[in-house]
Amino acid sequence: MSAKLLIYSIVAISSHWIAAFVQAFLHRLLGHNRIGGPLCSTHTGSHHAIYSGEKLSASAYSVDEKSLTAAYLAPALIIGVVAYWALPWRIFLIGSVALTASYIAHVYVHTHYHLDQTPLARWGWFRRRRVLHFVHHQDGHKNFAILSFGCDRLMGTYRDPDPIVSRSSRLSSSRKASSRSLKETC
Repeated sequence: MSAKLLIYSIVAISSHWIAAFVQAFLHRLLGHNRIGGPLCSTHTGSHHAIYSGEKLSASAYSVDEKSLTAAYLAPALIIGVVAYWALPWRIFLIGSVALTASYIAHVYVHTHYHLDQTPLARWGWFRRRRVLHFVHHQDGHKNFAILSFGCDRLMGTYRDPDPIVSRSSRLSSSRKASSRSLKETC
């Protein structure tokens, strides 16, 4: 393997992990914390209100959900401008393509987490991450990541799913507490 190919691979993989960490960190900081102000209220009042309790998925993704994509674009543009000026052109290009691909994957996979019927359900990695994401909808202070839950481990916000046997009995009390705490958070 040539040195350039190795460097380009490291840049692409690092770009994905940076995007994953930024997504999880901003989700936690702005989507579930008073500091997020209207972003927190919109996220918990829209996405978490639509997909809550026993209804964590639907036949189609809700058109009523208010998107917060613009909130994630601001930091992405700042990082992009700094990277453009600080990095060699090829490194910038590879990093930008990898960040864009990672963003698209985050949005696509997150949308499919909330669909009853999805072709992604045939894959074990998807089913595992979907369960971890549903933990987030039961406990809004855990599992902020979408693709890479190692980010939650780093932030101390990772939580394994409840065992299947005791899961249904814990849902109702966990749901009420989570719903109450999310409203109090923003």
